[in-house]
Amino acid sequence: MASNVSEVDVLILGAGITGIKAGNHFQNNNLTNFLILEAQDYIGGRIKQAKVGNVTVGEGANWVHYVEDGDENPILVLANEINLEKYMTNEDDIAVKNTIHSKADYEKILKTFKDIEAVVIADNEENPRNGDQPLSSVLSANGWFPDTPLKKTVGWLLDFEYGVKSALISSRHYAGLPEENEFVTDSRGFKGIIDYLAQNITSKIKTEKVVTQIKYSSDGIEVRTKDNETYKAKYGLCTFSTRVLASDLVEFIPELPKWKKEAISRIPLAYYTNIFVKFPNAFWEDNEFIINAGSIAETFPHLYNLNKKGIHEGSNVLLFTAVEENSLRIEAQKRDDS
Repeated sequence: MASNVSEVDVLILGAGITGIKAGNHFQNNNLTNFLILEAQDYIGGRIKQAKVGNVTVGEGANWVHYVEDGDENPILVLANEINLEKYMTNEDDIAVKNTIHSKADYEKILKTFKDIEAVVIADNEENPRNGDQPLSSVLSANGWFPDTPLKKTVGWLLDFEYGVKSALISSRHYAGLPEENEFVTDSRGFKGIIDYLAQNITSKIKTEKVVTQIKYSSDGIEVRTKDNETYKAKYGLCTFSTRVLASDLVEFIPELPKWKKEAISRIPLAYYTNIFVKFPNAFWEDNEFIINAGSIAETFPHLYNLNKKGIHEGSNVLLFTAVEENSLRIEAQKRDDS
């Protein structure tokens, strides 16, 4: 069967925030002959909204991180442009549960971790030519040993922020945990940013276009999709995740060079699952964070309280976060088992 062929100057593959922002940039600079191809039936990638009761929550992104960077933070700039409602997180507003330890004990361990973290960051700045190592190795070399339930709970902050264990985080490029974060409370959700960027380019976005093959050369690219359509362009911008690039879901012709495959394999995809649970009533305190420090095997060391005054008071919703193996296990099981 002959396929339909579309030709443009630029093909953008993927309609996550990178692809949508690229399209927005082209449009604003009069580079209007482009198309964006997206495999899903929606745009935004991991920025996807859901309703829990009357509350809009993010299945993926929920926080604007590194608020302290101000105008140098492009996500914060966009959020402020559309007046996205947010709640400034207070990491000191915690309740420590299921343990003989107190909040003071937790804060003492947290200070120890942050002091060691500061040493690692300072060393990176003073010695930029240092060879790269796993962050876990560098932390332990400076005295951080997560050998108690409380220390493991503090160390899980890295898992929470990065979605991977510290052994998979680059020490050379580690700049520390964000100092200021804002939780998105707006009814538009984080997707408000996507919709804002896409408002003038919706006609150039094609959803449910699963890319199966990419041919590329100095003359341009040719892309085939699962529904037997062909797209040609002078230039291509591929925004696929490293998980897709490392798989055989997309055939590259010619095959990607070995050095590029090795580079892709060094950046593992983080597995991160948000689980929002609505309870009949709030049986917990009004603290923003609930630290569950009772066991080294706890699946959910940190809970986030959406019922907090100023966030979604009266919602009776808690956010449980799973990463890595726990995330994969939970995503794979049947909904009734969850």
